Amino acid sequence: MANIDLIRIRIKSLGGAQYSVAVDDSSQQIIVSWTPANTYSDAMSQLFDRDDPSRPRTIAEQDDIGSIVGETLFDTFIAGHIRQRYDACKAAASKERDAGAAPRVCLHIPRDLFAHPWELLRDPRELRGQFIALRGSVTRYDADLDTTDAPIVAQSLTRVDETVVFILSDPQAQPIGPVTPPTKLKRFKIRHVKPASFKKFSIALKTRRPSSIVFFGHGKIVDKVGALVFTKDEFFGRFKKPVDDLKQGFAVASAIGVDPAVDIALVLACEGAWMQEGMSFENTVAGALLMRTWLRFVAAAQDRINVNAMLAFFEATISALSENMPPDLAVASGRLAVYNLDPQSAGSRALLDWWIPVLYAREPDLTFRAEHPYTEAVTPLPRRHHDAASAASFGALGEAVSAARDLVSDLFRPASGVRSRI
Repeated sequence: MANIDLIRIRIKSLGGAQYSVAVDDSSQQIIVSWTPANTYSDAMSQLFDRDDPSRPRTIAEQDDIGSIVGETLFDTFIAGHIRQRYDACKAAASKERDAGAAPRVCLHIPRDLFAHPWELLRDPRELRGQFIALRGSVTRYDADLDTTDAPIVAQSLTRVDETVVFILSDPQAQPIGPVTPPTKLKRFKIRHVKPASFKKFSIALKTRRPSSIVFFGHGKIVDKVGALVFTKDEFFGRFKKPVDDLKQGFAVASAIGVDPAVDIALVLACEGAWMQEGMSFENTVAGALLMRTWLRFVAAAQDRINVNAMLAFFEATISALSENMPPDLAVASGRLAVYNLDPQSAGSRALLDWWIPVLYAREPDLTFRAEHPYTEAVTPLPRRHHDAASAASFGALGEAVSAARDLVSDLFRPASGVRSRI
C-alpha cells in the first residue's frame, strides 16, 4: 500500500503556550498559541476522572464530549496549508482504501502534549461520531526522543514465521477470566508463557527471540511510576500460592533488552501510557519500553480500560498484524472493534474505551523490519532520560516497597456488569 494517504504533522514547543507546526518534510511552518479553554478542560475531566458525575455513560454522550477535545486539537494544530495537505491525504485515503476513509495521521509531538487524547482527533466538517483514529489512524512519535544511536548489527536473519510471546497475568485477587490467544494466524506463532511469572517471561524472550510481545493483564501506577503485575509463587508454610509480582516499566524494558529483533509490544493493561496528574513519559511503561529498548512500536492504554474492550482490541489487532497490515491500521482496526462491541454482551462500559489504546512509534516509516537483525553485541541504550526520581524507585528495595503497597491497594476494582477492569 502506498503512503499517499499518510500525513506527518510535526509540532514543536516554542515555550509558554506557543507551538510551531509543520507538515511532512516542508520547512514552511505556522505558529499557534494555545491555552485550553474551560470547555476543553471540562471535557478532559469527564473523560479521565472516573469520579466525575458527568462522565459519559453511553457512546453517544462520549462522542459529544470526545468531539469537543478532538475538534479543538484539530482546529488548533491543523490549519492553513497543513489543513490543505490533510484534505489532499483524505481524498487519497478515500481512493486508496474506501469512501469516507480518513488519512493516516502521524503526530510528531513534544512530551508536554502527551497528556492530551490525540486519538479523539476529529475533523469538525465530518459527520458526528467519525473520528480519525477509527476511519484512518493516529500514531504518536516522541519528538523529544533521541534516535540517533543505532544497534551494531553483526548479521541478519530473515524469519518466515514470527513468534509472539503472550503472557496472561491473572492474579487471584483481581481475576480477568479466561483469555485464549487466537490460533488461526497466518504469520504468527503464539508462545503462551505459563505461569505468568517475570522469570518465565524473561526466559521466553531470550530463547524465542520474538518479533512481537503481548502482555495481557493488570497495570498500575505506584508513586508516579508505571508497572505491570506479574505473578510468582510463594510458600505459606508447606503450601505454595501465586502472589502478585509488581515490575516497573524499567524492569520490563531491561528484560527485553536491546535486542533489535523485537518489533512491537502490545501492553494490554491499565494505564501503561498514563500521562495525567504530572506523570512523566519516561516513567510510564510505554515510555520505558520506547526509550530503553529498540522496539519500533509500543501500544498501551492511556487510562484504565475495560477487560472486554482490551480483549476485542487484542484479537482484532493481532489478527490484522498477522495479515501484514501496517501497524497503525492494525491498531485502528482494534479500536474500531471496540467501538462496535455489542453493549448487551460486552457491557455498556466496554465500547466507550475505544480511544484509550495509544500507538507510539520510533521511526518514520510505519512498517516492520523486512529482515530481523541478529547480534550478540549491540550498543547499550543511554540512561540520560532516566531521572533521579525514577532511579530512586528502580532498585530492588523500591520494587519490594512497591510490591508491598500493591498488595494492599484497591485501585483496580472490577466494574459493575463486566468481568473486570485491568
